[in-house]
Amino acid sequence: MKKSIVSQKYLVLILGIALMFFGTQGVSYGQVSESVAASTTSPLTEATLNGNVVTLTLSGATYDRSIFNVRDNITVSGIAGVSVGTFGVSRVNDTVATVELTFNGDIDTNGTLTFTVGAAALANYNGSPLTATVPVTAAMESVVASTTSPLTEATLTGSIVTLTLSGA
Repeated sequence: MKKSIVSQKYLVLILGIALMFFGTQGVSYGQVSESVAASTTSPLTEATLNGNVVTLTLSGATYDRSIFNVRDNITVSGIAGVSVGTFGVSRVNDTVATVELTFNGDIDTNGTLTFTVGAAALANYNGSPLTATVPVTAAMESVVASTTSPLTEATLTGSIVTLTLSGA
C-alpha cells in the first residue's frame, strides 16, 4: 500500500512538471460560442415586409437589460428601403428580441436581410457583432395594356386604354 502511494505521488509530480513545460495547448475547455438566429412566423416577401416582425433569439449570450442598448445596437441591412423603426425593437426576455420592419421601396430580385446585434446590445460581451439572415422573395410586377378595339391613327381620339398591374 505504501509503495502505491509513493508511486502515485511521483506520477502526479511528473504530470505537473510536464504541464509546466508543455502548457495546456490543445486542451479543450468546452468554450461557449455566442450566436443569434432570426425567425419569422411566415416567409418574408416584398408584399409582407412593411410591418412584419422578425424574432432574434440568442444562444450562449443574453441581451442587455437596457432597452436603449438593445434598440440602438440592432440593425438590418441587405435590401434598400428596409429599416427598423424608432420603436421597432422590443426586448422580450434575456434571449429574445423582436424587430418590426419598415419598408418603403421596390425590389425586383430575391434578396437577404442581415440582422446585426452589436456587442453593446449584449450583457457582459465584448466580442464581434452577431449576425443572422432571413431570405426575402421579390414580387415581379407586370403591366398589361388592353383596348376594346385595335388602335389606329384614326381611332386614337376617344379610345380607352386599360392598364392592368399584376404581381404588386
